[in-house]
Amino acid sequence: MFLAGGFLLLAPADSARTEAVPFVVSRGDGLKEIAGRLKGEGLIKSKIGFTIYSLITGAATGFKPGTYSLAKSMGVSALARTLEAGIPAITVTIKEGMTLVDISRIMADKGITRPGELEEYDRGQDPSLEGYLFPDTYTFSAGTSAASVVAVMRKNFDRYVGPLLVGLTEAEIRKTVILASLVEKEALYPHDRLLAAGVFVHRLAIGMPLQVDAANIYVKCKGAYITCPSEDRELTKADLAAESPYNLYLHAGLPPGPIANAGKDAFVSALHPERTRDLYYISNPLNGKLIFAETLEGHNKNRAKYHIN
Repeated sequence: MFLAGGFLLLAPADSARTEAVPFVVSRGDGLKEIAGRLKGEGLIKSKIGFTIYSLITGAATGFKPGTYSLAKSMGVSALARTLEAGIPAITVTIKEGMTLVDISRIMADKGITRPGELEEYDRGQDPSLEGYLFPDTYTFSAGTSAASVVAVMRKNFDRYVGPLLVGLTEAEIRKTVILASLVEKEALYPHDRLLAAGVFVHRLAIGMPLQVDAANIYVKCKGAYITCPSEDRELTKADLAAESPYNLYLHAGLPPGPIANAGKDAFVSALHPERTRDLYYISNPLNGKLIFAETLEGHNKNRAKYHIN
């Protein structure tokens, strides 16, 4: 009876379920934590069975960090061997302000996902993942699925941004994600972000179009920035007159979705903007710092001073 029970504990959780299940082992994770998460994901039948097997075989001391694609059809021994063998690590840095398309292309260039896989995966999501893929440095393995990549990046979003959004409704969270993306693309410096967010909130309150160039560029560059030719980032009068819900010169209010994936600072600014009477700003071409003005007259003087058309 004991041997029969032992074999059952080591058997696959569900031999018919072969689809990939993303599973992350972080540096410092212990056997108890790993076994608990495997059980929580339905990958093993018993935490005790996995723990005892891993201790007896010595695998418990060799589990390596990484993002794994496991399956419920794998038995305990196969799971333990996989985690002990580890996977070649590929480190990728996702910078604040990158878009989903940017991230997709970087992941493909690194060999983590297939070309276009992340964009294809996003087309099945509602709403889009744009704005919810948290910028950070990640470690994946070659051939990681788009679902696994998204799961890890969304977990980071929930970890770093989630606490800031506690108490907000879904609609309020959506507006915050969109506003943070605008702040991220428009302001480089911390205090500028607070003031830019204040300008946006001020304009929204009086029904004045936000006139954010980055939103027009987002459409013109088909949701990409880093691969967009520099000439396409220069907006023409025709671009500013083109009909699009992202054309914030023609339409008051926020765009229908985020235009980038913002970092934590941009979210803090979006949630706690600095109150200001200013309605305008330009970017200093020498250092990128924003120069604010309360009136159109003051704004035009700033444009003339810094030779901005």
